[in-house]
Amino acid sequence: IIGLVRPLAKAAGKQDSRDVIWSHFVHLVRESLHIVLAFSPVGEAFRARCRQFPSLINCCTIDWFMPWPKDALYSVAERNYKDADKSLGIDNYVGSLSTMSGVIHSSVTSMAENFFSTLRRRTYITPTSYLELIKLFLSLLEELQGVLTARLKRYTVGVDKLNQTNAIVDKLKQDLTEMQPVLKKASEDTAILMEQVTRDEADAQEKKLACAEDEKAASAAAAEANAIKTDCQADLDEAMPAYHSAMKSLESLDKKDIQEAKSFTKPPALVEVVFKAVCLLLGKKETWDDAKKVMGDMGFLQSLKSYDKDSLASNPKLTAKLQTYISREDFNAESVSRVSKAATSLCMW
Repeated sequence: IIGLVRPLAKAAGKQDSRDVIWSHFVHLVRESLHIVLAFSPVGEAFRARCRQFPSLINCCTIDWFMPWPKDALYSVAERNYKDADKSLGIDNYVGSLSTMSGVIHSSVTSMAENFFSTLRRRTYITPTSYLELIKLFLSLLEELQGVLTARLKRYTVGVDKLNQTNAIVDKLKQDLTEMQPVLKKASEDTAILMEQVTRDEADAQEKKLACAEDEKAASAAAAEANAIKTDCQADLDEAMPAYHSAMKSLESLDKKDIQEAKSFTKPPALVEVVFKAVCLLLGKKETWDDAKKVMGDMGFLQSLKSYDKDSLASNPKLTAKLQTYISREDFNAESVSRVSKAATSLCMW
């Protein structure tokens, strides 16, 4: 120590003697070496140590930390909220949450003073309490978001049920289309029957009565057919919003989205399934290479928009083959949207 301190003592103008150098070393220690002792004012331990070691009062510099001001409370909360998990989604509310946390802490501190004034029982509200408040809020927020995620999953299942209902409505629409020729023929037969009744009315009263009965039966059949038509039309009207939503989604596609899907060398399984279904409807081979050729066609989107959907009713073989794609459990907009925007719109279409 003497050897190391000697240059410092000489630089300070001290004599080159062992005692002087040692005294200079002690002086440097007192000037530069700082020991920090941290005590909590809670309980009797602090008072007992002060009585047992008077030097804590007489030979130490006491820093008594007062409660944090509002600006400090805001800054600490803001830092903690900014460092929180981004999945909590509180980035846009950091300012409001920081202000709220400071107000809560200040309110609790004030109530602690009132509690002491009333019951003479001291409750210490420390900065640690403030940090624990922030951590508790973030923990509760994460827990509640988990609950909301579970509810969202249930809602998703409900949407899947709606999609199944839409498929049933499409089937009813197909049945209605197939019944149109039958309804038309029944109407024509009724007209012929009415003409026959008119021509034969003068022949005999018995024939007139018989024809009247036939007319009544034919009218009942027509009424029943019209009732069926009305019910089917109502189901069709209910399904139209989903159809318009699909067409709107198709309108939002642009060349960039198509190019994104076309760029897949080995597309995700769902994307390939969707484009195979599209190729089937467009009369192309159900392969990814043919799907890329179809996407490269300048009139691809227009061919989808102008597609004659009613032609499916007259092609049951095509409809049955298409059903093998759309009947998959994961053939829905939500599942496909995770892998491709273009495939999502085509899935809805």
